[in-house]
Amino acid sequence: MTATKRTESVCFASMCPKCGELRPQRGYTRIALLGFLTAAYKIEAYCVTCDQFWPISVSERDALARELVDR
Repeated sequence: MTATKRTESVCFASMCPKCGELRPQRGYTRIALLGFLTAAYKIEAYCVTCDQFWPISVSERDALARELVDR
């Protein structure tokens, strides 16, 4: 895996608990997400419309982990 691939931002989506809309999430690198998933740390999502943060759900974490492994 190249250094660029480890440090580039990964986009994933998470459902806002306030408005119920699926919101794209950017700003986490692949290496950071893998570290958070491995250590079971909270991964926060954000909705610009509601100005609200929330931890992504277990099912979203599972989908994200599968996507990162497949890349």
